[in-house]
Amino acid sequence: MRDRFVPVILDGYLKGRSAEREFLKRVKLAGNGFTYFTATGLKLGEDSYLGANGMSKALEAFAALPEADRRPKIPPLDDPGDAKGVPLAPPPECLIANVYFTYLQEDSSGKLERALWHVEGQPGTESGSGHGRNQVLTHIDKLWLTKAEWKSLVPANPVVGEKHPLPPAIHERLVRFYSSDMAHRSTGDKVRAAELTLTVERASEDGVSLRLEGTVKTGCPFEAKLREGESSEAPGLCGADFELLGYLRYDSRRDAFDRFDVVALGEGWGGGRSQAATTNFYRGGEHRRWPMGIAFQLLTTRRPVDRLPPQNANPYRCGDAYFKASKRGE
Repeated sequence: MRDRFVPVILDGYLKGRSAEREFLKRVKLAGNGFTYFTATGLKLGEDSYLGANGMSKALEAFAALPEADRRPKIPPLDDPGDAKGVPLAPPPECLIANVYFTYLQEDSSGKLERALWHVEGQPGTESGSGHGRNQVLTHIDKLWLTKAEWKSLVPANPVVGEKHPLPPAIHERLVRFYSSDMAHRSTGDKVRAAELTLTVERASEDGVSLRLEGTVKTGCPFEAKLREGESSEAPGLCGADFELLGYLRYDSRRDAFDRFDVVALGEGWGGGRSQAATTNFYRGGEHRRWPMGIAFQLLTTRRPVDRLPPQNANPYRCGDAYFKASKRGE
């Protein structure tokens, strides 16, 4: 793929400017799969769903084309059209962190490790089950903090040992968008409890080191009773409990954070075998507490892939809710 193709990954809801969207419409771009075509829009072979197993046939079809089709001269567009299908760009000077979410399991000694299996729907080994799919799955997302937001993390007069509440805009973002089963993809889970604080661990003219800690409980309690006619697969029974611990460091000489390492460890539950995008759907259908972990790690590079927006910052997901608290001036 690296040597013979120009791979492009697209958000299925954001397909570029109007000219680009029209081009992709002509080639009948596949969803959740691979479509192979030339620079002029000539389709090669067949689409392949979930995997790139159509590359060989695409290469054969490409090799059979005349030189003019394989190396076309395409002039730049005078007007590529509207930008409503272009993904959001990071705000100027924003802090960007990678966010990793994974299911966990206990090893033979009882310690937690990354889960080695992830089903979709029915577990088991029979035909049609989720057996063998999505081994060692980790969901990757992004966290954005505007310049005003990350600056609000630094106390005006830091004193070692002092504890401060996490600034409201950042508190709301972590609780609403990063404190649930991220495969569940819900942003509407109610907040049962949330307390996140920052403690000054070191303060000097060179900068400030902070410890972030707290607990967050979202969605429905695990012990919630079923309503009449309801099963454990009811959407409202999805929930999660997390404990957070993190270490942040602000470099006053660079006026930037050079450390933003946060881990959330907890459990999630709810949903069922036939209810997509719920914890039990992915973990096998059993109504129990499933361990899961989330890690935030500061990004210092600015490659194109680093600029991808957080999934819930996209307007088609949550409108302007991702930055809403910040816009209120909180």
